[in-house]
Amino acid sequence: MTGKERRKKILELIRNSKTPISGTEIAKICGVSRQIVVQDIALLRAEENNIYSTTRGYLIDSPKKYRRIFCVSHTDEEIEEELNSIVDLGGTVLDVFVEHKLYGDIRAELNINSRKKIKEFVEKLKNECVNDVRFIFLGQTKPEVLFNDIDCLICPSKWHEPMGRVVIEAFSYGIPVIGNNAGGIGELISPGYTGFLFDINSKESFIDALSSYDISDFNELSKNSIELSKKFTDERYVTAYKTLYQDLISESNIRT
Repeated sequence: MTGKERRKKILELIRNSKTPISGTEIAKICGVSRQIVVQDIALLRAEENNIYSTTRGYLIDSPKKYRRIFCVSHTDEEIEEELNSIVDLGGTVLDVFVEHKLYGDIRAELNINSRKKIKEFVEKLKNECVNDVRFIFLGQTKPEVLFNDIDCLICPSKWHEPMGRVVIEAFSYGIPVIGNNAGGIGELISPGYTGFLFDINSKESFIDALSSYDISDFNELSKNSIELSKKFTDERYVTAYKTLYQDLISESNIRT
């Protein structure tokens, strides 16, 4: 191997070793004398590799990596400027995520570490989302505005929801729901009656659920959804609790 290739190999050996590696061992692996190894180490140090010697061999100080989470609020036009400010200071934008109180963290990997990648990312956003009529970003919207504009709600929650209130809320507006068959969501949706179910781990299952929904069935599904939502009104819950409490405190149920 050439001197450049050998020094690259030496650097890899030192970096990958969890304990100090001696010059003799490096020389044996690379098939050169220990003196050549000493010269190569000097050249590697000159290239600003922080290699230092111990009584047991060579070690290297790897640059420390720090992770930070930034909470941001920006316009579409400010995205590029914001990302540039991070990579210009040597940072890498690993991912972006949104905290949803029902669905948890919705995360997408980015791994952006240069202005070139930022340009590509911003251009992709513009081409695939902003100018695509299939996508409409509403932001924070009142329920009555959202539900009046949609034909169904897709609820892909991975968590085993104990209740699934977003499903009930959609039902109350007459909107059928296509949801993951897990937890409370799976129990609330009756396939073909108030919506459809799918397995979050199966793309085919999701496609089948979407294909099962025919817009011509909307009126019937909507009527069924509204009817089901009436089971979850405040009045029904208050009445149920009062009945339970009255039963518990009645003389016939008091234990002596």
